[in-house]
Amino acid sequence: MASRTRERLIDVARQLFARKGIENTTMNDIATASDRGRRTIYTYFRTKSEIYQAVIEDESARIIKELSQTIESRITPGDKLRALMEYRIKFVVDSPSSGDVWLKSFFSRDAKRANSVRTMTAERIYDMIDKIVAAGVASGDFDPVQAQRLPSMLAMIIRGSDLALMRDSERELAEQWREQCINFIIDAVENKKS
Repeated sequence: MASRTRERLIDVARQLFARKGIENTTMNDIATASDRGRRTIYTYFRTKSEIYQAVIEDESARIIKELSQTIESRITPGDKLRALMEYRIKFVVDSPSSGDVWLKSFFSRDAKRANSVRTMTAERIYDMIDKIVAAGVASGDFDPVQAQRLPSMLAMIIRGSDLALMRDSERELAEQWREQCINFIIDAVENKKS
């Protein structure tokens, strides 16, 4: 019961922060929207900043869980890397039109939260990339020299694609290039068996 109440408070706060922005959302707003009293909120969170941080951590954990499930079932390191890149791009493409608010909030009043979630999630994604790359080198599927270059290159590509995909004028072009970029990266890092 306690964890469900906490989850409910986080979910309500997420929605309010996305709609009104953190500055314009009060603890009273969260209490009213969640059908809980202020006393209940303060049982779980001492300040609005604490509930804000919980929203960031919750969104980040959800994204990483989805991504982990997406790449978990893949067999080869190359397939895992491809799935990770496709998921990451799909996530950015789908976010503004979905119920997810981390990217959508770039278009609303809470860019600070969007940036915090993106930063927290990026660290975990880069850890996943490092593990996939290490497994690919260990199995002989990835060229060690190219694999060493891969994490830095992916970091730059991910950041660049985020910006391009968020701009309507560049979105269509970025989506056209998506498959070509992924194929280029996979071809560059995989050892070619003759």
